[in-house]
Amino acid sequence: MGWLVDITIGAVVGTIVGAIVAINVGLLLGIDYEQAISGAFSRTSLGGWLVTLLLVAGPVCGVWLMRKLRADRRSVPVSR
Repeated sequence: MGWLVDITIGAVVGTIVGAIVAINVGLLLGIDYEQAISGAFSRTSLGGWLVTLLLVAGPVCGVWLMRKLRADRRSVPVSR
């Protein structure tokens, strides 16, 4: 059951962080934050791919980080 919690929390937090980073990178590249991804591609192809990559990488990295943190927590010896 712990893996389901890791996936859920990691995906939600990763999505939020990924969206914030993608919007900021888009603004730096001159892409209006209200445009859809197709609007980002019409402005600059590289910017569109970068924004898309950040939006996809956010949840993936969030889940990976949550799974890693849980594994590290289990491997720490408990001292009495």
